[in-house]
Amino acid sequence: MNARVLLASLAIVLPLSALPSQTPPRSLTELIVGGGMPPMGGIGLSPSYTVGLQLNPAGQKLSFRVMAEFFESQSAGANEYRSQSNTGAQLLGVRTFGTGRLQAHFVAGLGLYSTKTSGIAHQYAFDGTGVVQGPAFEYSKNAFRAVPIIGTGASLRVLGMNLFGEVKLPTFYPNGFHHGPYSPLIIGVRF
Repeated sequence: MNARVLLASLAIVLPLSALPSQTPPRSLTELIVGGGMPPMGGIGLSPSYTVGLQLNPAGQKLSFRVMAEFFESQSAGANEYRSQSNTGAQLLGVRTFGTGRLQAHFVAGLGLYSTKTSGIAHQYAFDGTGVVQGPAFEYSKNAFRAVPIIGTGASLRVLGMNLFGEVKLPTFYPNGFHHGPYSPLIIGVRF
């Protein structure tokens, strides 16, 4: 082989081998499992359950999350009963701050919830001498609503998993600020 061709080839190949790899960093998808405190009170209150996926694009501080949430509550009083179940889906953007084992984050997005309420209640009437309790009746109603979600939280990386906690802020409605139908407090793990 000609020495000039060999030197020319080395002059081209050696600088190219010193360049960083052109393979783009990989995105990471994490499974989310968690639970929390439902936004309403009542007897027989059960925790909320949540499961979802979080897509973390490579080299980006903004992630995207899709979650499903379920919780129910029951309350009973004097001759009355109420049962409510909430099923929802959340589409959120998650902005992380920091690069260490402990990271703060901000979440914002939209939740779509189906609420089913049923129970037994009484009608009340005024009979001239006072308020009297009428006959009991059963009721059932379904509601569907979209709500904005804004919150903050923190993640701690332990043994290859991200433990996280989030607090979602109350949402403004025409009659004031209210939590719900989403859980205001969630604790879980991403892996």
